[in-house]
Amino acid sequence: MPKDIVQERYQRLVALQEQIALEENRAQIGNTVELLVATGEGRKDSRTARMSGRARDGRLVHFTPASSRYGLVTSSPPWSPVPRRIT
Repeated sequence: MPKDIVQERYQRLVALQEQIALEENRAQIGNTVELLVATGEGRKDSRTARMSGRARDGRLVHFTPASSRYGLVTSSPPWSPVPRRIT
């Protein structure tokens, strides 16, 4: 198959995927989701205090944490994480 046809098809596929992702992400605006943020690995930017974590659906989420929502998980068997302190 000619390279220009392969490239054109690939570009159409990427454009379609970007449109689908945009629609999916817009549908999440305003929702509250539970995130898993690993200590030391969730820090996105030390200047802005932005962090990142994973939602239950695997979606990567970047956020600025509200200080009132912090918690520390001290033990986490596969079936029930146990928070130690919420400040």
